[in-house]
Amino acid sequence: MAVPHRQNRAVIFNSDLFHATDTIRFAEGYENRRLNVTLLFGDRHDGR
Repeated sequence: MAVPHRQNRAVIFNSDLFHATDTIRFAEGYENRRLNVTLLFGDRHDGR
């Protein structure tokens, strides 16, 4: 599933599943860089 880019968007998903970042294109320059913030919570299950 590809989630279209929009300002001020949060994507919440199960990070135990395989995931990857799609190809991105932003304007050149520091102020146009993408920012990722990762918050972890809960107990991670080991699948046993």
